[in-house]
Amino acid sequence: MAEIFKIDDVDHSLWLTARSTDGFRLHWNGSQIDIELLSLQGFRHQLRIGAETHEAVIAAFGDRLHIHLDGEIYEVDYADPVSHYARTLGEENADCVRAPMPGTVVSCVARAGDAVVRGDALIVIESMKLETSIKAWRSGTVETVHVEAGCAFERDALLVTLAPVRKA
Repeated sequence: MAEIFKIDDVDHSLWLTARSTDGFRLHWNGSQIDIELLSLQGFRHQLRIGAETHEAVIAAFGDRLHIHLDGEIYEVDYADPVSHYARTLGEENADCVRAPMPGTVVSCVARAGDAVVRGDALIVIESMKLETSIKAWRSGTVETVHVEAGCAFERDALLVTLAPVRKA
């Protein structure tokens, strides 16, 4: 599932997948970047982004990070994605589909902005060696696909959101 980080009051949605014991692969805006964070001493860290290495000072206070990197200071807030989308979607999340069971995304058929008709396949998941097609429960426009192929998720994870129905 996409992780949500707020930087300069703007929500950023990204995925982190494990690459090794110390490294991750960051999936963001259609790109994949290998990253690694090594603790040096105290709040000092070495951050490797692709082939570049940076020294960073990182102080964490709960879900808020204060990062000093390359002469700039960033304040980053982590938002639990399920809670974040539940707050932004409103009443009972009528516009979203949640995972019926833990599993892995096999493929994403729909993309943000796609028009769908009730019954259209949105994504295909695998759970307990069984593939299941998650289908549109109503006609509308796909607002967000919160997962990508290969991502693992837990039961009740937010998978797809349709744009709210506009009332006349």
